[in-house]
Amino acid sequence: MTPTPAFGVMERWQPPGDREDKVPDRSAPRFGQLLRHHRLRRGLTQDALARRCGISVATIRDLEQHRTRLPRRRSVAALVDALRLAGPLRTEFETASLSPTEPVDDHAEYPPSAAEPDDPITLAVLGPLTLRHGNREIAVASLRQRQLLGRLALSANVTVGRDELVDLLWDGDVPATAVGLIQTYVARLRRTLRVGECDRLSLSATPGGYRLDATADTLDTLRFRDLVTRARRAEPPEAARCLISAFELWRGEPFADVAGLRLHPLMTALQEARIAAAASLAELATVVDEDLLPALRLQAAHHPLHEPLQARFMLALAARGRRGEALHHYQHLRRRLVETLGIDPSHELAETHVRILRDRAGAGSATVESVRPAQLPLPTGSLVGRLAQTRQLDRILSRVLDDNSTQIVTIEGGAGVGKTALALHWSHRVADKFEDGQLYVDFRGAESASPVATVRGLLPALGVSPQRIPTGDEALLGLYRTLLYRRRMLIVLDNVRDADQVRPLLPGSDGSMVLVTSRAKLTGLVTTHQATPMPVGSLDADEAVEMLTSRLGRSRTGRHVDAVVRLAELCDRLPLALAIASARAAAEPDLPLDELADLLEGDRDDLSAFSTTDPASDLRAVFSWSYDRLSPDAGRLFRMLSLHPPVDVSLAAAAALAGLSTARVHPLLTELAGTHLVTLHTGGRSELPDLLYRYAGERSRAVDSEADRRAALRRMSDYYLHTAHGAARLLDPHRIPIPLPPADADTEVVAERWCDAVEARHWFITEHAALLCVVDHAEAHGLDDHAWRLAWSLTDFLQRQGFWHDWVRTQHTASRAVRRVGDRLDIAHMTRSLGRAYAQLGEVEPARRHLTEAFERYAELGEHLSQARTLRNLAYVLGRHGFCRDALIHAQEALRLYRPDDDPAERANTLNVIGWHHAILGEYDRALPLCESALEMLRRTDDRRGLGVTLDSLGFIHHHLGDPCRATRCYGEAITVYVDIGDRHNEAETRARLAQTYRELGRDEDAEQAWKLANEILDDLGEFAHVEPLVRPV
Repeated sequence: MTPTPAFGVMERWQPPGDREDKVPDRSAPRFGQLLRHHRLRRGLTQDALARRCGISVATIRDLEQHRTRLPRRRSVAALVDALRLAGPLRTEFETASLSPTEPVDDHAEYPPSAAEPDDPITLAVLGPLTLRHGNREIAVASLRQRQLLGRLALSANVTVGRDELVDLLWDGDVPATAVGLIQTYVARLRRTLRVGECDRLSLSATPGGYRLDATADTLDTLRFRDLVTRARRAEPPEAARCLISAFELWRGEPFADVAGLRLHPLMTALQEARIAAAASLAELATVVDEDLLPALRLQAAHHPLHEPLQARFMLALAARGRRGEALHHYQHLRRRLVETLGIDPSHELAETHVRILRDRAGAGSATVESVRPAQLPLPTGSLVGRLAQTRQLDRILSRVLDDNSTQIVTIEGGAGVGKTALALHWSHRVADKFEDGQLYVDFRGAESASPVATVRGLLPALGVSPQRIPTGDEALLGLYRTLLYRRRMLIVLDNVRDADQVRPLLPGSDGSMVLVTSRAKLTGLVTTHQATPMPVGSLDADEAVEMLTSRLGRSRTGRHVDAVVRLAELCDRLPLALAIASARAAAEPDLPLDELADLLEGDRDDLSAFSTTDPASDLRAVFSWSYDRLSPDAGRLFRMLSLHPPVDVSLAAAAALAGLSTARVHPLLTELAGTHLVTLHTGGRSELPDLLYRYAGERSRAVDSEADRRAALRRMSDYYLHTAHGAARLLDPHRIPIPLPPADADTEVVAERWCDAVEARHWFITEHAALLCVVDHAEAHGLDDHAWRLAWSLTDFLQRQGFWHDWVRTQHTASRAVRRVGDRLDIAHMTRSLGRAYAQLGEVEPARRHLTEAFERYAELGEHLSQARTLRNLAYVLGRHGFCRDALIHAQEALRLYRPDDDPAERANTLNVIGWHHAILGEYDRALPLCESALEMLRRTDDRRGLGVTLDSLGFIHHHLGDPCRATRCYGEAITVYVDIGDRHNEAETRARLAQTYRELGRDEDAEQAWKLANEILDDLGEFAHVEPLVRPV
């Protein structure tokens, strides 16, 4: 096997029975140790393993750190597949998963009651938390278990996240065993709930949290809401009875005995539902014969300062002929408001008082003309795509119609993605489902658009004459909610800036639907009002082509399919950009679409091609609405990101561009993502779509000085160079050292450091695309010192992963750069590296030319060790192409150049090259002692790759000497080394040779498996791997 430079040191794995680093015995904790051991053996980070097996990073971390009580069976199965465990290793792994260490809790368990098994378990929280089995109460004495059960009951049938539960139970003082303790609490609550055979109240684990499954028969909050819903659908007498039954469920303040829940936002929603139900009862009191005043008086007493409810109670009193009591109640309420809050009664309450004085109160309490508003504006164009979103909106509408509930949907996305178009097209399609009308408000993303001013503009559309519009803010908002009460309305709030603009406009009763569009993530509405978030991004490729086709006509696009696809990609598949491009094409019908694509592609540095005279459709203006909202630091970071090559950016690289620490940059990236100016990915990586990348570049050139931009480029290049150089030293401790330019000491930029070769290789894999771009970027901006040194640091990674075309390209860039700024030795190093890259591609002449030039330069400088390495590289080129005698001569000459004090690994690798070429020539008896001597020397060094290559050579020799068993052992150990260091190409070649040896032994199934794995690796390497084709065995 022909050698190439060594890879970094990594923990070595061997099959059970042979390995020195045996996993500890079955004493706990064991499963987490095994998981980490196999993950590292595969060269995976926790994040990479999580993506590969489809479970969360937090779960992987908890399992490895023994914080999870029992891994789920499906999680264990996914891990087995992701780690490719088989045979004894799989059995060992699965057995360990059955008996991990468990966190313990010192709380006593609570025995179940002795009620009949078929009696239902019921949970009541509208008062003190009470759990019953039949007629017997079940004690839940542990405060944290009560908090856990109560929080799950607040969101019955909905998953509550594990992090939220941890925060609730420990309020900031979180123990290390918090996750395990929650699992223990859940397990005990499950046992408690299983005392009855009925499964209508059960606790289950879900991805990321837990859920309490309940029905209206087993949980009083659901029963309350069910009765209120039935009341809305029933005739007045039955509706009144349903509401009274609903109020009877309330035994006091909800969660009166559970700290931490009484002020929860969902409790506010529950209290608002109670108030809305009381208001409904007040209206019913004016139209039914039954005396509802006792029940209504009790509800009014529970909310003594809620003025809209008190106004309705006064009207109900007056309608039942008790005007005197109504007027007395007003005076009492007025004094209480003044004494308690220091305010006078609201306009609504005062107006109700006047109406009763004038004897105008009665069964008909409406104060406005009945009007059905229809404010939806006409949508522009036709809606293309968005099938998933429209189907989701249809499902949500079904809940409104079937359950008479109010649903809120937040349509969130960046500038120009078509949020308004989606909202308006869908709203027009379903407008007839909302018999009481549709309201529409465009906030235009303005901070100055206040909810009060918005409501003042909506009231005339609801039939309120200008002279009857209240002057006070509270009275105005109260009248708005009153007018929406028990009406089925569709409310579209467009281009909202934040959740505070929305909350006052939400209906106070059920039966309506609210669509909110915003560039910001309205997390507050999701949390407090259970809004459904609906993210909207760019169209997919087919939808973008369809949009251009629908606007330009098939007669024009059908002849230029490739140009249309290109136009779609140049527009980032962004609906607004597509609309601008199609309008430009429509205005110039004789302009070929491929020429239009050339024009758009030619303006890569700015957005001039997407400019219009209308600010609403000018892409630069639309982007500016989001950019202008940023804080100064976030705006600067957005501009600096345009100096990075147009690929995704790590958190550390973004910090380098900004000259700040990662801790300071992370919240700035979150701010940018909140306005959809960047896309955040797993691990803190961020990405600027192409059009936003251009816009950021425009803003940077307009705002930032050339010196600031140059400094940012230097910081970014420093970060990549210093981090890559450190990682390369871990991959190959024997690589030739090169001096680095010092990093800027006046910034907070810090190069990342890795513990071992596994982490270093994972960083290279993650940053592969960025590193290639930064090499070119550095050369293009005159940073030649960074360009050639960074390319030098990439060589081992690119070689071992099979990215040989990338290797050649970066070495050409480095060769140009080093000849401008480097010394003679640097030039020799890069010339040799370029020759090695061509050798891997199988291009003999350029490889020989560059390696010969490098050898001559080393000879002029007296660099004997580098001369020997270069001769060894030339032997590789010659031997690979059949000139084995010439290769042998070069390798023997290299051996003569070594001095006694040189690195023994260098001498050993050269001995192996000599032995290998003897073996290729059929001289196995001469080859064997040379390679055995090399192996003995390499076992005393940390040159893992040289060890693997030499073991492969010995496997080949033993195979041809008629000793297939020894050949199999050598190949097996070589493969283990290659897997550890990530040398995929050599692993594939060795597996192919092992398959041939298995066939000699008659182990056809093993041979088939070895061939299969070899071909899978080569398929993964694809066009980057220049190898002889592997033929599957017959």
